[in-house]
Amino acid sequence: ASATGSKKTMLRVLIFPFFATSHIEPFTDLAVRLVAAGPAVEATVAVTPANVPVVQSLLRRRGQPEHVKIATYPFPAVDGLPEGVENLGRATEADSWRIDAAALSENLTRPAQEALARGLSPDAVVTDVHFAWNVRVAGELGVPCVAFSAISAFPTLALHHLAAAARSRAGGRREALPVGGEGRGELDPAGGVVRACGRPRAPRHGVGPADGHTGAPGRRRVRDALRVELRPGDGDGGGAGADVAHGVRAVHHREVGDGGAGDRGAAVA
Repeated sequence: ASATGSKKTMLRVLIFPFFATSHIEPFTDLAVRLVAAGPAVEATVAVTPANVPVVQSLLRRRGQPEHVKIATYPFPAVDGLPEGVENLGRATEADSWRIDAAALSENLTRPAQEALARGLSPDAVVTDVHFAWNVRVAGELGVPCVAFSAISAFPTLALHHLAAAARSRAGGRREALPVGGEGRGELDPAGGVVRACGRPRAPRHGVGPADGHTGAPGRRRVRDALRVELRPGDGDGGGAGADVAHGVRAVHHREVGDGGAGDRGAAVA
């Protein structure tokens, strides 16, 4: 009877990371931290079968927490993608886009994730930002859903800025992005904070679109996700740090390796 009562009082959290080690590991670490918050929390990391070893490896390094579980759902069938390739770090350069396409396709990925969520009936859902439909699935189940980003604040802001700049060039519109919360400031697609605390401020160039090629692939690495480079200093003796906002240049950089945590990330030249 006490075991049944204990089961009923557990807060069960279902976690859906994107198909990449650099996402699966932080999501698994989140699960470990959630169960460490109290004995009444159970976290389940939901991954496709080929990604189970990534979760297991991290759990072993974290002491195999009792209340972190693993659940699986089938990876969607994707034309041209070899069977068993379900992780961005395992895909070839030519096939990596297929992993992204599968993750962003509601028709391909939602049915299996939704079936798992309905079958486990969790008390809360944590989803990677790729799987936007899980917000609606959780709503239909009557439980809260949190979208968790494994990308830090700076590259997220940079990506938003680049997207706004691309829209501006395509449609001739200038869109402002909020910075620091309501009333704090706005980031103009042309660069710089144009409004801060209600006072206008002259725009200045900050993070902008790529203005050069990514260069030849480095040894054992193929370039392609966001990389940040600093231009040389302006002669004041401060180097790049003299005006970092003016000297930041964004280019794409992607590292395809053996599926480890460093296979997809940012590098600083």
